[in-house]
Amino acid sequence: MKYIFGIILLLLNINSYAQGGVKKEDWSKVKEQDFDSLLTDLNINFSIPENFSETDLVENNNVLYQKAYSHDSSGFEIRIWIRDIRNKKTLGGLSPDQFSKSYLTMLSMNASGYVLPNMPQITVFDKNTSKSEFNADWIASTVFLPNKNAFNSGYEVCSIIGMRKNELAEVYVFFMVSDREKQKHLVRDLVQVVTFK
Repeated sequence: MKYIFGIILLLLNINSYAQGGVKKEDWSKVKEQDFDSLLTDLNINFSIPENFSETDLVENNNVLYQKAYSHDSSGFEIRIWIRDIRNKKTLGGLSPDQFSKSYLTMLSMNASGYVLPNMPQITVFDKNTSKSEFNADWIASTVFLPNKNAFNSGYEVCSIIGMRKNELAEVYVFFMVSDREKQKHLVRDLVQVVTFK
């Protein structure tokens, strides 16, 4: 019963977040953050991939992110959102894994333009892969076809990898693909662009 109550609370929060969107002051806070300090403080490895250049953040009312890098010739883009969870509690008695999956679901809905009751398919990695490949306690991914909004306009297909290091941070990497056939190798090559130390 406690689990069901927690899921209901989270779905209500997801729905209100999806409707309310990201506010101007949220973007102001993101822009004030020092990304390199955030990486250091939260023990996150990130290196700018070869042939990628930093691109400007595009403010939108769907999804926050702190950094974006675009492939110099193809237009493929990666966007990164880091959540410091050191002093955050989960809702309604949800386990950290349940909460992270629900948060990834919410991000996917906002990023894709989905609306309830449509729910994205989330694939959760096994614990051994999460630990050995990313030094994370939890990892999941989702792929979606954009339902055009300010976050995903101009892209053919998008993917998110979400990862969590318990009681430290959650990291979400968005892969924004404008040409599926030409850019699928970039997704494969960049899966581990972010890991925990």
